[in-house]
Amino acid sequence: MSAIDLDRFDPAREAIQQSPYDHYEAMRDERPVMPLDGEALGRPGETVFCISRHEDVHSVLLDHETYSSRFGSPGFLPDPELRRKLKEIMAQGWVHLDTMLTEDPP
Repeated sequence: MSAIDLDRFDPAREAIQQSPYDHYEAMRDERPVMPLDGEALGRPGETVFCISRHEDVHSVLLDHETYSSRFGSPGFLPDPELRRKLKEIMAQGWVHLDTMLTEDPP
């Protein structure tokens, strides 16, 4: 058992974001599938599951039918001010930027 207290794990905490590796190791060893309170992750009222072992992550990514959130998630809506800003940006349209593909096609 590690010295990391996973019961107090808060992925939004600055110290964890700066150096999460000890926490990741503890999660892999002790709780490979760890439920988190969605509040800290912008998903209030939901439980978010952190999958920490590579083989499990691989399985989840390949099996979207079993691991879909479409039945239990109402979806995330940003706050009204952010939505307003996003609408303003989108109303300006897309700016055409030359890329290597458009400037020097194969």
